[in-house]
Amino acid sequence: MADRVPRMLFLMSDTGGGHRAAAEAICLALPDSFQSQAMLIDFLAEGSRPPFDQIGRLYRPTVDYAPLLWAALFRFTSSAMGLRASLALLERVSGPGIARILRNHRADLVISVHPLTNHIPAQILHRIVPEVPLVTVVTDLATAHPLWFCPDVDHCLVPSIEAQRRALRAGIPAAKVRVAGLPISPAFTGLAKKRDHLRQALGLSPDRYAILIVGGGEGMGHLDRFAAALDNCGLPIQLVIVAGRNERLQARLTKQTWNVPTIVYGFVHNMPELMTACDAIITKAGPGTVSEALAAGLPILFSGYIPGQEEGNVAYVIEGEAGAMAPTPELAVARLRAWLAESPQTLLTLSENARRLAHPRAAKEIAQILLNIQNRTGAPPQGFTARRLFPKGS
Repeated sequence: MADRVPRMLFLMSDTGGGHRAAAEAICLALPDSFQSQAMLIDFLAEGSRPPFDQIGRLYRPTVDYAPLLWAALFRFTSSAMGLRASLALLERVSGPGIARILRNHRADLVISVHPLTNHIPAQILHRIVPEVPLVTVVTDLATAHPLWFCPDVDHCLVPSIEAQRRALRAGIPAAKVRVAGLPISPAFTGLAKKRDHLRQALGLSPDRYAILIVGGGEGMGHLDRFAAALDNCGLPIQLVIVAGRNERLQARLTKQTWNVPTIVYGFVHNMPELMTACDAIITKAGPGTVSEALAAGLPILFSGYIPGQEEGNVAYVIEGEAGAMAPTPELAVARLRAWLAESPQTLLTLSENARRLAHPRAAKEIAQILLNIQNRTGAPPQGFTARRLFPKGS
């Protein structure tokens, strides 16, 4: 029994795709035997009272169509009074469900990759299985919400110095906080040497700058307007457009007649290859996409951001001289024109700055930290019920 592989439970919710993607990136960086024993639970969907179990479906429409409402909610819940109210509500609607999850899917190590799975799980774990460590992996790059930071967790892994400052201000002891980067797919490491081959395999011209336009998994952010502006700007470029799950947008863009070479994709699983092959990216400021773009050395033009948690992502990149804000198609064209006109060195410098800000090995380093924590906690408890995160054949 001493040789049994410990089980890790990741607590998250599909409010945006970044939390699940971060957990999966960490799991992919674990040894194969640990991947087979990893569990990933959407605590809102599986552990909250109705109608709160449907909140995950409301997140994306809210931030896309009511950003001012989301900004007000973010600010209120960041205040001392709002924080207390949020935790009281969360304990009432999700506390029993979280306790049930922790009992039914008992693990040797619990990892939170969501701001709502820190305070309440910490209380419950310390009460029912105090020997099981709780590790927070913060997946907001800079402007992390106070709900991320609970002094009672055993370890808090943060993606940046700014997030570290916020953790310390929230009262987490310095010994528990470590800057580890934001976990992204391990596939981003080692691709730079294959760039020329990737461009050829993707059908990109070696004589034109490749501009990647990404609208997130749902294809939002007026992606078509930015593409049209770039198509008519007269610059020596080619476009790679990722429409995500927006099938109607993908179909419309695929049928469109373009002035510059253009490739249109739907939802993709080869983002590391696409980013590595391109010269710049236009995207919203989601932390996962930003971290991936930096790892690929892509200068970033921000088409927008979610008020609150994504504002710091923009500042992080701009202050690091790896990108710029371009909230309209006209500004995106102007900024790109300036980058290409200044000198051949400009994009190269921006790319080098991006790589300097990046943590491409974050998932690998976090996985190793988790293994080290597990090794220090001794023999795992018995009688667990496993649920595979990556079934055989996936």
